[in-house]
Amino acid sequence: MSIYGPDVWHPTAQGLSEYAKVTYVNTQDSLRVLKAGDTMTGNLRLNVDADAVRLLGCTNLTSGKGFTLALGNLQNQLHFAVIPAEQTQTPLTLETSDGFLVRAAGQDVCHHRNRETTQHQNLSMNGHRLMYLPEPANDQDAATKSYVDRHKCDIYTAELNGAENRWSPLRLSAARPTSVSSLNEAHLKISLYSGFWRFMVFGECNVQTQIRIIQCSAVSDDPECELQTVTVSSGYWDFARTLHTDQQVRIKVKARKSQNIEAPTLNLKMTLTIEML
Repeated sequence: MSIYGPDVWHPTAQGLSEYAKVTYVNTQDSLRVLKAGDTMTGNLRLNVDADAVRLLGCTNLTSGKGFTLALGNLQNQLHFAVIPAEQTQTPLTLETSDGFLVRAAGQDVCHHRNRETTQHQNLSMNGHRLMYLPEPANDQDAATKSYVDRHKCDIYTAELNGAENRWSPLRLSAARPTSVSSLNEAHLKISLYSGFWRFMVFGECNVQTQIRIIQCSAVSDDPECELQTVTVSSGYWDFARTLHTDQQVRIKVKARKSQNIEAPTLNLKMTLTIEML
């Protein structure tokens, strides 16, 4: 025997024992979500209500199992798996097909792409280091400490006015704080440690001039060793010299008017750069 007819309506909340139409049962069945797994076609909002925290996710992963949160498709997902104890645990992984953009207060912070990360805001290291940088290849690349140490350069300047045909020492001044050499109190000698060095000397003078670079002991002036003597013409000039020493030495520079020049007296401006190779 069947019960049918228009007089069989939706049951009320008070009449839990009332009969219900098949359409009512089917409709209610389509609105429920199975705990064993199901598919939703609407939004899911989890209200906190009186609770302090609402938990969403998985908390009971065991060895060999993982949890994945798909974000639109399997090419964009958040994934974590528990690796067996004898293997190295892998980190929580965010996988994307077109990169990952971090925004704060409506502003882009950083954009992670396949082969590059673009930083849109200042990056504070908070006292920590950037480590394991490659050697710079382009002008805007970050330089490593070893690269900077190899390319440090000190700059010294000197002037000599009214000199005749005798050798006169040049009184040197550091154009900026020194980093690879040092100047003695008399401003006549530059101290260098052991290593390879390159000198670049350039300047101008009013008559033909001889310039001599001299190496002397770090503790005394004797003995002196002539490294190079160069004759330069009046006007602008430059020359270079390399030096290798296995101990600390001092360098000084002397100049004089060429012997065959009678007048006028020598006026010289010189710049000396010293670079550690």
